[in-house]
Amino acid sequence: MDRIRIVVHAPDPISRAGAITLLGDKAAVLVTTSAQETLAGTGSQHTRHTVVGLVVADTLDVPTLLTLQELSRDGLRVALVVTALRDDELPIVVANGVKVILHRHEATAQRLWRAVEAASRDDVDLPRSLLSQVIGQLARQAPGSGVPRAETPAAGAAGPDRPSERELGVLRLIADGLSTEQIAAQLSCSQRTVRNVVQGLTDRLGLNNRPHAVAYGFRAGHL
Repeated sequence: MDRIRIVVHAPDPISRAGAITLLGDKAAVLVTTSAQETLAGTGSQHTRHTVVGLVVADTLDVPTLLTLQELSRDGLRVALVVTALRDDELPIVVANGVKVILHRHEATAQRLWRAVEAASRDDVDLPRSLLSQVIGQLARQAPGSGVPRAETPAAGAAGPDRPSERELGVLRLIADGLSTEQIAAQLSCSQRTVRNVVQGLTDRLGLNNRPHAVAYGFRAGHL
């Protein structure tokens, strides 16, 4: 049986209690108080757990950043629920392995659960406004920053620095905000196939993650 273990970090007890209340009593969720406790409970022979770190914060202050770094280092998949992020903070969040961001004013029970599920699947789930900002930030990086520049190839050609048509199809759907499950359904393939396509693209082009891949696509003129 698959279950999701969640460790909730918040700046105060009220915010933490609110997040736990919104998550409700879903049978698929176990909310714990520490990453160590969460990781220690994942070895059951009968129950397989995915571990998600849910971080609630007003801003990306030093304690929040240290928490993101600690959870990522411990191997947890992280979802960040935040009141506001400055433009220059978004690349820092992404660089610390965060693929799911939710505005606090949008954190209804349904939306928070969707964010946790996305993090558990290692999917990207960003508000469209934040996604465009991440793309803009990454696209403005210097040439040596890891965002490759692609030469204009012959129409339809694929190569070591150009995505194949299949990869471009997946990349476009990621840019539209679709999850792995939704992309698989739209392309009539398995979720594993979608993940393999994304992994092959990011590995070949030296990209860090899905937002980085989308930024590359826009910068190189593929999207």
